[in-house]
Amino acid sequence: MEQPVPLPRELSDFIPADIYELIISFLNHDPVTLKFCSLTCKSWLWPSWKTLFQSRTIHIHRKNIDDFLKLINLNAHTITIIRFIQHLHIEQGGSKRLPVSWQLPWGIQESGDYEIFQFDDFLHLFTGLTAVKTLKLGWIRCDTSKSTSDALRGNFGSVTTLDLDSVILSSSDHFFDILGAFPLLSSLSLTGVLFNGGRLYDGLDNWDELDARRTVLEHTPPPPSSLNELYTNVTEDVSEFLFSWMTYHHIPLPMRSLSTGLFSESSNAALSKFLFHSGSTLENIMIRDAHESTALDLSPCVNLRTLEIGCVDLQSSSVDERELGSETFVTNILRTVASDNVEYLKIVLAISGYEDAHVQIHAFDWRGLISILERSQFQDILVEISVSGYETDVEDAISEYVLAVNTAQRAALLATFNVKKWTR
Repeated sequence: MEQPVPLPRELSDFIPADIYELIISFLNHDPVTLKFCSLTCKSWLWPSWKTLFQSRTIHIHRKNIDDFLKLINLNAHTITIIRFIQHLHIEQGGSKRLPVSWQLPWGIQESGDYEIFQFDDFLHLFTGLTAVKTLKLGWIRCDTSKSTSDALRGNFGSVTTLDLDSVILSSSDHFFDILGAFPLLSSLSLTGVLFNGGRLYDGLDNWDELDARRTVLEHTPPPPSSLNELYTNVTEDVSEFLFSWMTYHHIPLPMRSLSTGLFSESSNAALSKFLFHSGSTLENIMIRDAHESTALDLSPCVNLRTLEIGCVDLQSSSVDERELGSETFVTNILRTVASDNVEYLKIVLAISGYEDAHVQIHAFDWRGLISILERSQFQDILVEISVSGYETDVEDAISEYVLAVNTAQRAALLATFNVKKWTR
């Protein structure tokens, strides 16, 4: 058998680079092979790196930042992976406001190295990252200044997806200063975001007063006009502030996906006003904090396709309060749905392991849920019930209430449900 002969250099030079890129792109789920491809020849180096970093996230923290900065410096003189990184997670991992050493609860004294990595000191050095589209920033603290937003604006202007995780800012102005660094933003994720130690605006003590809210919102910039995904895991007051801010500027956003919590009548009303202006394009809604359904209206979401609701805590009230069908949180929300396009509904239920699990299960408004699912708009829907346990008991309860329905739709309704155990 003859050994394969490589193409002559004068012939391989005629092959366009995008041909190599197309061939190597089929290896996007095989990082080991991609690394070998990058070592094969010069023509394969760039397309291999590009494909390798299309899905990989580079995590920078205080223990590897020095090595990363060496790569950045090298990138100024030759080709490195820096210009191919598309997903970057930068974790500050400390704050100058924290002590260098601290006493652990069990009495062990441990020294810290928190002063090694501060956003203000290093972000301006993160140059050459021209391909970054997704940026996650962790542990921003009040010790950052305008130089942080300036560095973000100068080095990450092409970012379209921003994730702020565990963020304490000096004021809402600080938040908008950071947000303004990303003019192309289409996806925003906010987890654990606080303004001014929990106060929405520096010097404001009466946020509940309408005039005070208007004064705050008058000083805010408009939201990114291309924002189509918003994921929030924040406190009630921050949630209400965010939706009030986006509504105040009367700019309909092309929102397709939304994840948020339902906390109170006031915060739900702010969300509903936002949906009135920007809900018509929403296709996916995820409710993670199921506390209060009052004042929520999903009727503007006429293109809604998937709705996830959880976690509904069936063990939160006393046994005496768990009357048959008393837990109506889910049905209250579903009654406001006007979309004819809903294909998937997920309901997450928390059931304790105590002896009254049966009482908890039957406290859920199964009868109300089933009556809503009988509507023609939900005839093709799949309903997933995700539970913390007692899957068989939940299946039995569903069967009991479906069989009680005097309709020819019984079999179809029963096939609608799929009970699963919680997964993370």
